[in-house]
Amino acid sequence: MLPAGFAYEPFRPDWNSGAVEEDEIPRHVRERPLWRTAHGSGAPGAPGFGKATSVVNVIDARQSYLQKVVREGLRVLGHPREADRSVHFSYEMVALTPRAARDLADRFEEEYRLSPEDEKKPFVEMSGRKGLGVKIDDLVELLLERSRREIASRRPEADDAAEEDARAIAVGALRYFLLKFGKNKLIAFDFDEALNFEGDTGPYLQYSLVRADNIFRKLAERGLVDSVEAPSEPGDGWDDDLWALVLDAATIPEVAERAVDSLELSTLARHAFGLAQAFNHFYHRQPILNEKDAAVRSRRLAVARIFRRAMSQLLELLGIPAPERM
Repeated sequence: MLPAGFAYEPFRPDWNSGAVEEDEIPRHVRERPLWRTAHGSGAPGAPGFGKATSVVNVIDARQSYLQKVVREGLRVLGHPREADRSVHFSYEMVALTPRAARDLADRFEEEYRLSPEDEKKPFVEMSGRKGLGVKIDDLVELLLERSRREIASRRPEADDAAEEDARAIAVGALRYFLLKFGKNKLIAFDFDEALNFEGDTGPYLQYSLVRADNIFRKLAERGLVDSVEAPSEPGDGWDDDLWALVLDAATIPEVAERAVDSLELSTLARHAFGLAQAFNHFYHRQPILNEKDAAVRSRRLAVARIFRRAMSQLLELLGIPAPERM
């Protein structure tokens, strides 16, 4: 252990939008701040880091040999336990589709312009030697612009929460896209694919949770939530659609443990997508708001409540914020 520690300060992204006031910081950033090393003394009251029992180095598969050298170096220096607890979280290369590179070039000019040869490739590899790289600020800024347009098309009226919802969608789109691929799969990022509300995407998961929230909001507006009957015992009218959703929700702890043990986070992302699909299938086949039979409505409402709790847990585990509306 080094005799001196580092100083830390909160990471406050502005994403090329100018200075951000304290009350303008998105809720998910305030509630779960990200800390970075600081110049000088750092922020007062910053948490202490270090004294970890293990280290996870997140770097792509092309660095596997160097990671082995680091571990063996620790062993040679007389630190076998530390070597064993140095974990290389290896993943395949992250690239751009040519369409994504063109989108960045259209927004940020020549910096992202592709050569004719790169235009013909299925993906464009980032390369420091070639001077081709993506600034995370530019990537998130373009995601934000597209999220804002999508929100505006669905919500024409001015809304104070629209900006926070747009940020939640942009962050969710990026994080889910990077997590849904297995570690041995190349990731070719594409804006249109990442922000699709109907596919295997972060916004699709978020929309399923917003849809569940809307059920309870509309029932409350009709005065029905407090008047529904207690759900009947399982087996009494609980068909396969209901049971499948409940069982999927119940397996989240097992799936999360498996994802951590294998360092394969796509396992959790796939489970979240499957659960969202199951809920949307249930939503269209078994309506709640217009169901006249109170007992049937109670069963379906119980399933919707289970789903809402489960999807909230999954989004939290995946680091994806939940927008209020979409």
